[in-house]
Amino acid sequence: MEKFLTLPEVLELTRVSYTTLSRYWKAGLFPRPLLGRGKKLVFDPEAVSAWLQAQQQVAPPNIIPPSQLKRETKAWNERQQLAKATLAKHAEGRKQNFQKPK
Repeated sequence: MEKFLTLPEVLELTRVSYTTLSRYWKAGLFPRPLLGRGKKLVFDPEAVSAWLQAQQQVAPPNIIPPSQLKRETKAWNERQQLAKATLAKHAEGRKQNFQKPK
């Protein structure tokens, strides 16, 4: 008798959440589960391993060139400074609104 993979085993192998995995199989992007004993979800190990191999071949490495990283860091710092200035401006306006009249 062939051993099927349980849901926790598949989640550990794929490193995705249950919600993501269910979205994948409903969209036809992942092998559909089977009902095992007690209505527990089980998966065909051959289909899951084939899916994992296909994902490793398709997934590009997550590499960002250093020049782009510097630009992104500079832009991020500029946005942070702008956000801080905006918050300070709003805080100053609130202080003026709540001062007691003389």
